Amino acid sequence: MKAWLSLCSFAFAIGFVHAGQILHVDYTVALDAPFTVPNTTPATTRFYDAITPIMPNPDNPRQLLWFWAGRHNYRIIVDDDNVDDILNTSYTAVPKTEVFPFYPPMLNGQNIGDNKGGWLNFIYRIPDGAPVHSGRMVAIYHAEDNDFVNGPDGNTAWMGVMRAYSDDEGISWNVSKREQIISAHAPKPDTAAYGGCAQHGVFYDATSGYYYCYYREGRIIGVARSSDIMASAGTWTKYYNGSWSEPGLRGRSSVVPGLKGFNGGDPSVTYSEYLQCYVMILKSGGGSGPSSLYITTSQDLLNWEAPKVLLKNQSGEVYRYPTIIGSTASLGTTNMRMDETCWLSYQYRPAVGRKPSRRFQKLAFNLLSVEH
Repeated sequence: MKAWLSLCSFAFAIGFVHAGQILHVDYTVALDAPFTVPNTTPATTRFYDAITPIMPNPDNPRQLLWFWAGRHNYRIIVDDDNVDDILNTSYTAVPKTEVFPFYPPMLNGQNIGDNKGGWLNFIYRIPDGAPVHSGRMVAIYHAEDNDFVNGPDGNTAWMGVMRAYSDDEGISWNVSKREQIISAHAPKPDTAAYGGCAQHGVFYDATSGYYYCYYREGRIIGVARSSDIMASAGTWTKYYNGSWSEPGLRGRSSVVPGLKGFNGGDPSVTYSEYLQCYVMILKSGGGSGPSSLYITTSQDLLNWEAPKVLLKNQSGEVYRYPTIIGSTASLGTTNMRMDETCWLSYQYRPAVGRKPSRRFQKLAFNLLSVEH
């Protein structure tokens, strides 16, 4: 990875609970100057609107697969495994394939929760040689529904978390087998309303064999998990009142420990090989209003430190859809794993109402432990 100069540097102290003791780990964060990637909407006027899965191409170790969700869901092959280069390129001439349908068809004449759209924002490829479903890609995606009993409404959506899968490296998806896996506790109302279970981020922890899905419900961030490699409906349990005790569908939620009082969403989660902990970057606030990006860490994917500001909105700027992109390759891991230096991409708006309304930016950042 290319050498870079830090724009700013600041220190945090994080505490991990271990054997009844809190272990404090100090680290510094150094941020590179943001870079606006040119022509960043592949063959469409719609900007990307989700966390963007990037992974090594299993068919060619010198390539990366990039899935891009906006008004379409694209699969892009980049002939370079250098993450720095993939984030510096103009994509108007990059070959891309529209894959998962943005407006999936109804099943048996029924809307199952994604008639207004489906955004692919997490993909896990089950490793070759796995006991079951070897090489299959599992997508957990953001779904929106605007079909209400008292009439559809294009300006609102009841949201949920859905799952689909692919057996050909993400070129086509078995939309007839897609299903909702996590929903809000409250049922969808008869009259059009904005709500549900939204702004989620997913991490697959190969050590424990669990998927963890962090989602926004009301004004809290909740979490659900599943040990089913296919992330199927009925296998998810929500964290509630100190245990994994509520079903993923219509179950109750408690706020994620450490995130009480934090109103936000769009979490991107990965594992730092260097710090030996999990790292989450998420935005503040709900909807598309002014927001900042925050960072937090965890030892167990459940108990998180109080989030610290990473990129702060100064005068109405909007930071959304952070994506942590590591440099440690793993064929089964979306966005790979972190070492000392990694990349952060995100959607940026200079201020509400200004044009161009949305930009794709990236920066390099360091997480370095502090020696005592």
